[in-house]
Amino acid sequence: MAARTLDSTNSEAIWDKFKICQGHRGHSPYIQLGTKRRKPDSLKVDNHRNALKQARQYQEFLSSGQADTRTELASLAGIPRTTISRYLALLNLTEEVRSEALLLPDSDPRIQVLTVTRLHRLLRVQKPAEQRRAFRALLDTVDVGAAR
Repeated sequence: MAARTLDSTNSEAIWDKFKICQGHRGHSPYIQLGTKRRKPDSLKVDNHRNALKQARQYQEFLSSGQADTRTELASLAGIPRTTISRYLALLNLTEEVRSEALLLPDSDPRIQVLTVTRLHRLLRVQKPAEQRRAFRALLDTVDVGAAR
C-alpha cells in the first residue's frame, strides 16, 4: 500500500473521516483525535414470562449472527452476561421438559413458577425421568383453580 501525502487536493478526504475534540477534563486541557464514533446498535429483546421462551430468543440472536458471543449479546441487550448464560443453560433441560414448558400459554397461572432459578435447579437432576417428575412437581405447586 502506497503512502499518500497530504496536499490541498486530498486533505478534506482524509480529515472528514476523523473526529477532533478539544476541551478540558477536570483541570487538564486535552485534544482528542479519533474516528467518528457511532452509537452502538441494540437488540429488540422481548420480555417473556416463560424463562425457556426467553432462552430460546437469546439462542436465536446467537444463531442468526445478530450477536457473535454471549458477551456481545449481553452488551447489545443491556443485560449482564451471567444472566444470558443462566438463560441459555436452560436449553440443556431434557427435550420433554422443554417442550412441555414451551407449550404453556402465557395466560396459564403455572407459568409464574417457571423462573430461571427454579428451572436451573432442574439441571442438577441427571436422569430424564426424574427431571420430568421434578418439573411436574414444580408445576403442581400452583393451585390452578385458586389462581384464576
